[in-house]
Amino acid sequence: MHPSAFVARCHASLRVVLVGFLVLSTQVLGQNLIQIPFAELRAGQFNVGLSGVVEFTMPRAEDAYKSGYNWDGVFYPAGAAGAEAFMKDKAQPVILGPDGYHLVDGHHRTTGNYLLSEKYSDFPDHGYFYLVPNGDLSSLSIDDFWRTMQKGDGFSPSYVWLNNHGVPSTPSNLPFIPGLTDDALRNLSANVQYELNAYTLLEDPKTGYAFYYQEFYWADYLRDKVFLSGAGWETAGGNPNAAFVSSSYDAVAAEAARLCHLPAASNLPGFVAVPEPSEVALMAFVGVFFVARGAWMRFKPSRG
Repeated sequence: MHPSAFVARCHASLRVVLVGFLVLSTQVLGQNLIQIPFAELRAGQFNVGLSGVVEFTMPRAEDAYKSGYNWDGVFYPAGAAGAEAFMKDKAQPVILGPDGYHLVDGHHRTTGNYLLSEKYSDFPDHGYFYLVPNGDLSSLSIDDFWRTMQKGDGFSPSYVWLNNHGVPSTPSNLPFIPGLTDDALRNLSANVQYELNAYTLLEDPKTGYAFYYQEFYWADYLRDKVFLSGAGWETAGGNPNAAFVSSSYDAVAAEAARLCHLPAASNLPGFVAVPEPSEVALMAFVGVFFVARGAWMRFKPSRG
């Protein structure tokens, strides 16, 4: 067998193993929980949308800690015990590699828990995560491990996102949870999807898993196109020389949503085509023209 064919077959086998672990973990291993200190948990990305973490993700866990919290019919009492119970019930998936544990999803929730552990001295300084939701790949060499992680599951192209504020990096540079930094465009991307239907969130119909890192595709698309001035975006992945600059968040969000519907974004996951206003006007004009022409042809005076 040709060496390249052998390598390709090995990669295919690794993908089968990984997908097998995905299915197995959902059915069998989903309740096996472990504690992993935040400082020892490797992230699968470089950035998070920090304002989303602070405004949306953190408050629920903080409420559970400070005064108790009801979630899906379950009450979590105040204090460290309630916070820990809440974290157990919201456990996130990890994969075991040859160099330790790697977070696959839930970076924003994990970041919120980490920030709370920094804010409150008795808040749990570890995360609870499913032990083997995506598999134990610790027997692989580090190179094979990263190749497998970058193959994805056949639906999502990769289990890691290697752009740092839009700049390509390498797996060896991925931070541990305390090292995740803010990306304003990642937050904008999520907001315009949720509030303005700028694109559709994708989900694998076979497994129910989300399309990993979908918001980052859109964040990188918007990075050199829109910029919110006076909001510190220049230190959070924003480009002050973007094509559209405004001090109004609503204006920036509206422009971002418009850009997401353009043909230039048609290759991005979840793209939804919406005609530009000028195109709508043109189509309306053409439609009126043909309706009028049809009416005239029907009722025009006879020459006989």
